[in-house]
Amino acid sequence: MKRLLIILCILLFVTPCLANQIIIGKKKAAASCSVDTNEVGDRTDYSATGHFSFTNTYMGCVEATANCSGTLEYGFARHYGTASDKGKVCVFNRLSAAPPDSNDTLIGCGEITTSSNDWAQSAAKVGGAVTNGANYWICIIGASEEFDIARTGSGSKTLYYVASGANYTTPSLDLSFSNQASRDYSMYVMIE
Repeated sequence: MKRLLIILCILLFVTPCLANQIIIGKKKAAASCSVDTNEVGDRTDYSATGHFSFTNTYMGCVEATANCSGTLEYGFARHYGTASDKGKVCVFNRLSAAPPDSNDTLIGCGEITTSSNDWAQSAAKVGGAVTNGANYWICIIGASEEFDIARTGSGSKTLYYVASGANYTTPSLDLSFSNQASRDYSMYVMIE
């Protein structure tokens, strides 16, 4: 009788412990983003096809889709030439139809300073969350030093731009945008 009680006690104790190990062991890890393959924007180097200089009052935006849900990491732009340039790559929620407008809210910006004829990375992480499959505006704005970015002469995206009135310090889409069809720009923000 004592043996039976001991065996029952052991079974009552061991069974829940084993069940927890089985349940924990079968949990799936959450999918995560890879900075090597996930972004908002375009990683293509268009430096062989053209470039454009953005000043501190000139802003250009193209629509982009996030290919992973996560946090925005560093911003990148393909700088053209060797002049000492400075600019910001910004990501905005696309909450209304084109063109960009005041309903589209800023998620974050990464400031880039470079004089290399190559991809340039923002000094700090952009921050803010994006959702897989959602549409965003990715924008470039130059500082007083301007930012010369690689682009195509023709492509698949429509560029929405303002030639004056953009604010480098506090970028906003509360502006009157014009558009130019068929322009792809070498800029993106990684997702982690």
